[in-house]
Amino acid sequence: MNLQQVANKYRISENALGSKEEGLTVISKSIREVIQEMEKTQEVRAAITKLNRLIDFAEDVRGSSF
Repeated sequence: MNLQQVANKYRISENALGSKEEGLTVISKSIREVIQEMEKTQEVRAAITKLNRLIDFAEDVRGSSF
């Protein structure tokens, strides 16, 4: 899978995912958002779902090519 396909799979702008490093930036920002959400709402189940999706995204980015 290439980075364009990863971007499409996770509905991320292809411009935001031009490299694996940019993928890592997306992941770190998303994790911060999940943590903030957990702190505000203490909604654990929704946070777990989002974190599992981030894990899948990270694995796809890692295994992607140009």
